[in-house]
Amino acid sequence: MIRMKIDTKASEKLVNKLKQLQQDILNEGNYTVRDLDNILQETYESSVDELVYDQYSPQVYQRTLHLRGAHGAIVKDVELKGYNKTYTFRINEDSRDPIDGETWKEKAFNVENGASQMSVGFNRPFVAPTQRKLEYESERIKKHYIDRVRSFIRKVGK
Repeated sequence: MIRMKIDTKASEKLVNKLKQLQQDILNEGNYTVRDLDNILQETYESSVDELVYDQYSPQVYQRTLHLRGAHGAIVKDVELKGYNKTYTFRINEDSRDPIDGETWKEKAFNVENGASQMSVGFNRPFVAPTQRKLEYESERIKKHYIDRVRSFIRKVGK
């Protein structure tokens, strides 16, 4: 029979460190999802401003801000409970502008391809550059989160 002396103080210290690590990781996950939400919203809006609104002045109609997510065009869902955190950010292309009844999809098509209601010669694609910016920010935040979690894990070994 092998007998081992257990250092209860060291065991308690390890248990406390692990509990703190668990809490730190859960909190960091919440912060990461909130950061992702804020950054993607800002990135999307600034892309629409830079690539669409700053490039032309409409001659026939008043801007409704539908492309920036007004009238239900942007759909977000955030769930931060426990380890399973979810986040969605999407454009509801079927949402309708209450002023002219057009959908976001129709408005985006007109912006992408030009339309008679817009300034002559306007034809500036914006969906692809915006998508690239959103993907870049998502990847950047994911890497930041992984680095933070690794840092927390390294703390436990000390």
